[in-house]
Amino acid sequence: MDVFGITKYLSVPLTALVVWIIVVKGNYKTTERVFLLFSFCLLSYIVSAILAKPDWAQVGLGFIKPDMHINKITWPWVLGIVGTTIAPWMQFYMQSAVIEKRIKIEDYKFVIWDVIIGCVAT
Repeated sequence: MDVFGITKYLSVPLTALVVWIIVVKGNYKTTERVFLLFSFCLLSYIVSAILAKPDWAQVGLGFIKPDMHINKITWPWVLGIVGTTIAPWMQFYMQSAVIEKRIKIEDYKFVIWDVIIGCVAT
């Protein structure tokens, strides 16, 4: 929201309150759709990356052979990225989502693909 001139001291608490209301007062289906909409908005990162016009050869090289030096400055960044990408609560969420959706055993193949695609996208 800072991009729109709204200070983080206002936008973060308001967003937390809205998320709390959605989770506590909403039903599962509505909550899931709201968060899917939020996730869809993250696709703007792809558009931003393309509009930035990077050197695609460097991007490809960095993807194949990353050049990262682990030191006292970069170590917290690595921990933060890994910690927010592979979070234990996600495992519990996925399990509860399968149960709440009442997915039948014959449909588990779709759940597996959902997990795989989600992991790759993350």
